[in-house]
Amino acid sequence: MGKKITILGAGSAGMTTAAWLEMDGWEVTLWDTPDQAGDFEAIRRQGGIILRGGSGRTGCRMPHRLTTDLREALEGTQRVLICTSAARHGEMARLIAPLAREGQAFLLNPGNFGSFLLRRELEKAGRTGVLLGELSSCLWACRRTAPGEVLSAN
Repeated sequence: MGKKITILGAGSAGMTTAAWLEMDGWEVTLWDTPDQAGDFEAIRRQGGIILRGGSGRTGCRMPHRLTTDLREALEGTQRVLICTSAARHGEMARLIAPLAREGQAFLLNPGNFGSFLLRRELEKAGRTGVLLGELSSCLWACRRTAPGEVLSAN
């Protein structure tokens, strides 16, 4: 299967995870909607996401792909990490459901019952064989400190 993952959501948690996983040898696709992907320009300009703090890794790392095209982001990957606030879980569910494929695994970070929303939309779209999970809290204590730059306290 390889070390390939798509991260949906380019806020502080998504950028922290993307940089951290790229530093660990993963091939990361980072996606967000055009209205939420404002950091993409800075990430491209500075050659990657700048990660600082206590996450165990620091530096600047470019995700394999930055995109606002969800179809492109989900194509060819089985692992998908959703790093958005609970306020966006309904939006994510509606966008993902028509594109999800059998065998894909989606993990919400954090979940806050977002998997129930996604399951409902998958059922409406007739999608089966999709694995869902969620975390009770975010992987990182992090914040965005500048465009394309995050600070992690973990």
